[in-house]
Amino acid sequence: MASKLTPELIGALSTATVGIGSLALSYIKWILPWIRKNREEADKQQLIDGLSRLRIAFVTMESLLQIPGVGRVILFAAHNSGGVPKIGSPFYTSAIHWAVSTAPRESLADYRMIPLDGHYTKLLHELQEQDSKVIVTTDLPPCILKDYYEAEQVSSALLVFVGIREARFLYVSISKFKGALFEKPEITRIIRRVRQIR
Repeated sequence: MASKLTPELIGALSTATVGIGSLALSYIKWILPWIRKNREEADKQQLIDGLSRLRIAFVTMESLLQIPGVGRVILFAAHNSGGVPKIGSPFYTSAIHWAVSTAPRESLADYRMIPLDGHYTKLLHELQEQDSKVIVTTDLPPCILKDYYEAEQVSSALLVFVGIREARFLYVSISKFKGALFEKPEITRIIRRVRQIR
């Protein structure tokens, strides 16, 4: 049974089409700009929030330089150039922010895309489980970390886990030089301060 197009049906379809067209135009004219404006506001707020967190990180790192013997504080991101660590893909660590007082500044450029060896990978795994790790350079086995520390005369370091963001393992390395070692009360204070970065 074929349906007939009556004038009433044609009128109703025309009215519906005009109504749908009006809704579409209203959407384009009013709602899309509103969505765009809200997205821009959200992007601005996200940028401001990010800058605020970055400021807190730098203030915290600078404050750690006031601890006797501390000469360098570096926020590192361990990564595999985008993605999750897996066998067959290189895994690196890179300095992303730092504060320096007595350490040589020129060496910081060397802290980019450092390929991690088995010892360093194990150290990061332990760091995530334990939240912090004290390292005494003379106690390290032969490894890339020991090579860096000996070359720069780092006597001890405290690593503190910050978190995992965007497939990057974030941690702070606080280094002492010239034979200085970390004391237990210092470690507790440092960990409390680094938690502000989280």
